[in-house]
This record gives sequence, structure tokens and C-alpha cells, in this order.
Amino acid sequence: MIYLIITLLFPLNADSYHSEIFIGFAYDLKTEKLLYSEEHSHFFLNGNLMRGEVVYRAPGGDIMATKTLNFDESLIAPSFRLEDRRFQHIEGAERKSNGISLIKGKIPNLSRMPIQIPSSPDLVIDAGFDHFVRKNWSVLSRGEKIDFLFGSPSEQRVFKFQLELKKKKVQEMETHLYLKMSPSSLLLRWLVDPIDLCYIKSKNDNNIRLQEYKGITNINRTSDEKYRAVIRFPSQK
Repeated sequence: MIYLIITLLFPLNADSYHSEIFIGFAYDLKTEKLLYSEEHSHFFLNGNLMRGEVVYRAPGGDIMATKTLNFDESLIAPSFRLEDRRFQHIEGAERKSNGISLIKGKIPNLSRMPIQIPSSPDLVIDAGFDHFVRKNWSVLSRGEKIDFLFGSPSEQRVFKFQLELKKKKVQEMETHLYLKMSPSSLLLRWLVDPIDLCYIKSKNDNNIRLQEYKGITNINRTSDEKYRAVIRFPSQK
């Protein structure tokens, strides 16, 4: 009888839901002026990340843009949709039966046809990069370089990139990896600035999180130019 009551109150096959929130602050590379903040919400089912939402706000609190992500088919190449109503701009990626559509255009109607790209095990899209780093932490920590494909809706194409370790700092309670993401093409490396990142792994719970991102962002400064910024993610305690 007691077992029956417990089972009714707490079904053995009940799904477990929880969410996590973390916030980043984007600053101008030269002046350190606050450009915007980004509030990330992650939603989990039975411990698995299923979807995400991001709200980008100006320093005064006004919403600049929003983004939704769907991780149910891939953690490193999620479907997503970013809308920036300041410029009536939209970009994203959608999974199709024959591959992935890279989307870019104007709200409410897309001004150009989506670009179709094939799905690939080493294809990374948008926030999937964060999970790509987690997946390859041991390799990166050993100083090994990793090549991967990056699907860019804003450029409507796929780029070959490489990710490598610049510096490793081991402390008592955490390990810092300083990473550089740059084009694999030598020619593109002359034209495109690298992205610098710092990830931290806690020795208490093995949690890996992004502490700092430096480079081009996915938020527009003007209708046709994106911010270049340093984005810092304070420890959420």
C-alpha cells in the first residue's frame, strides 16, 4: 500500500525537467563600453539539453534581439532562429530531411532563398560550438589542434576552421584553457581575425563553462555589420 502511494505521487517513469540561466556582458574591444547583455536560458529533459532561448538587451534594458535554439537532434549543430527587430533582420538554421538550411533575410519575409548544406558529424552551428569544446576538452587540453566545419547563416556558406590551445593554466580548483579559433585557409587567416576564448573546468563537479569570448559576434551593430566585442560570463554562484 505504501509502495502504491509513493508510485502514484512519484511515477517511476516521470520525466525530469529543469532549466539553467547564465548571463554574458558584451564590451567594446577598445573602449570597454558596455554594448549589450545576453541572457541564456537552457531547458533540460532527463538531464539532456533540449532547447535554449537568448534575450539580447541594450544597456538601458530594451530588447535588441532574441534567439531560440533546438538541440533535440544535435548538440553541436542545433536548429536556431535569431530575430533582430531593430533592423528587421533574421538568420538561422533549420534541419531538413536532405540536410540543413542556412537562413538569412528580412522580417517577415525572407529576402533570399535559404542555402542548403549537407549534414556532417564535424559540422558546428552557432551555440553548438560550446558543446563542441566540451566534447573535445581532453584533446584540446593535450594541445592537439582540431579541424571542423562551421555553418554560417550570415555568410550563407560553410567554412573550414581550426581550434587550438594557446595557453593552459591549472589552478587548485579549476583548469583554464585559452583557445584560438581561426580559418583553416592561410588566405582567410590574413583576412579574418581569429576568435579568442577562455573556458574553465571546475575540479569539484567537472563542469565546463565559457568565461570569455573575444571577436565577431552574432549581433548587428548596423544593418550590415556585426559587433566585434569581448563577452564576459561571470561565474553564476
